[in-house]
Amino acid sequence: MNLREYGVAALAALLVTVPFLNKPVHIDDTFVLHVAARILEAPWDPFGGEINWFGHLLPVWEATTNPPFMSYWLAPAAALSDYSELWMHLAAVPFHVLFACAMFGLARRFGARPWLPTLFLVGSVPFVVSGNLMRDVPAAALATAGALMLTPAMDRAPGSRKAWGGILLGLAILTKYSAAVLLPVLALYFVVARRPREIFWLGIPVALLGLWCVHTWVVYGRPHPWYLYLERSSAGGISWEDKLFGALAILGGGLLLAPAAILGLVRARPRVLLPGVGVLAALVGWWALSFYRVKFDWELILWMGCGLLLLAAAVAGARSLPKAEALFLLAWMATAVLFSILFVPFQAVRHLILALPPLLVLLFRLLEVRWDSSRSLRMCCAALLAAHFGLGLLVQAADYEYAATYRDFARRAARDYGSDPGRLWFIGQWGWKFYAERAGFQMMHRGGPFPREGDLLLWPAKVHVGDAFARAADLRDRLEPVDSFVYPGRIPLRTMSVEAEAGFYAVIRRRIPFRFNSSSPLEIMRVYRVGARERGSGR
Repeated sequence: MNLREYGVAALAALLVTVPFLNKPVHIDDTFVLHVAARILEAPWDPFGGEINWFGHLLPVWEATTNPPFMSYWLAPAAALSDYSELWMHLAAVPFHVLFACAMFGLARRFGARPWLPTLFLVGSVPFVVSGNLMRDVPAAALATAGALMLTPAMDRAPGSRKAWGGILLGLAILTKYSAAVLLPVLALYFVVARRPREIFWLGIPVALLGLWCVHTWVVYGRPHPWYLYLERSSAGGISWEDKLFGALAILGGGLLLAPAAILGLVRARPRVLLPGVGVLAALVGWWALSFYRVKFDWELILWMGCGLLLLAAAVAGARSLPKAEALFLLAWMATAVLFSILFVPFQAVRHLILALPPLLVLLFRLLEVRWDSSRSLRMCCAALLAAHFGLGLLVQAADYEYAATYRDFARRAARDYGSDPGRLWFIGQWGWKFYAERAGFQMMHRGGPFPREGDLLLWPAKVHVGDAFARAADLRDRLEPVDSFVYPGRIPLRTMSVEAEAGFYAVIRRRIPFRFNSSSPLEIMRVYRVGARERGSGR
């Protein structure tokens, strides 16, 4: 192992993470930190207590969809720094470094030029923008590193290395349940590669998951994964077709490699492959337009077509690998994508990060064949790499600007309305919930209590509020506008906007991860005063 090369890979990861260490708490970061706060109170009961995440109080045990390893990891930094964004993001940086180094090692292990897959991963929109405090990058980093250690090039690799691989994979599963898709994939690889004894090492992650299941059974009455996937009903009514189209758009927009994939497919044999992919892309595009029943959305169709091209190029790249290795990488990529389509309530960029390492390795295995003899291919990849880093940093800057609106408004509201005789209430989730609670505002939820006459209610226009008004139908009618603050945004790009149909954290209903748009404001912060009830209106 060349430590200098891995050091450079780590430096590349730092270059795209360090500039945004002060990024505000955002989206599901709030949930992760809520569990971390519980851990600081009761380390053996991470899912104890309740949380208002859907407009009403729910036991954390029922509301969460993932295990708590990331919250345990962040808890010391949160306690020592009083939840400083800088120090909590610093605590998460090792996972970004690990992911870059694991990508480098995986590409080298499976015969691709390691620098290109590594740099394209590190500069990609999913890697750069998902550098929040959520579980997705850490889970993918741990899983990739674990898979690398469990599939050494030499059969006689030290047992300690494979043991560490099992531990890392187990920690990945305790970070995000979806990492468990690698268990059957690795078992299949060991069987096809005629190394069935290696399945023994998978006992380590299985044991770690089993211990967690036993713990949740004892503390909460049943194993959490069992409850989550067999008992809990999924809300939202998002169809698998919607999640499939979203997955294609995420892959196509997240990895700007479609032109290189076309060049690789043109030079691949049989030459009917590229026309076949074109016909398939046209059919899927027609299917999407029919499914959404909308006018032609060229951005959605473009990114979906690019996603299909990348998947086709990855399949073509597998032809240059031995059977066991090709099957392993294809199964890894396919199971990660299928899990996000079949088992996750809605599609999002972060749900597909685990599929990127095998996809990149397979794609660059295809390009490897003509790399030395094709100057146009090398120039294309160089241009795409520059665009990759530029787009990743631009989307991250836009997402930072969006996240900062809630931090800014919480401070402004505390300053401007802190002396108001009425009590300050708020509704809404995500990072806004974190900052509003830190400012001392009271959160309203379906079960009450509710704001009284004269109180102020802070209500951002675009944040998720759930069913907070379900049992207070008259309250909405009694809200009298006091003020509003529009955050127009300086960067003409949106990551979360219903009007712009952008949804980096929820790619549903023909949204795509990001759109270039300047007409839709980042957020509109509204302030209401609760008026008096009409006589005879009830409680």
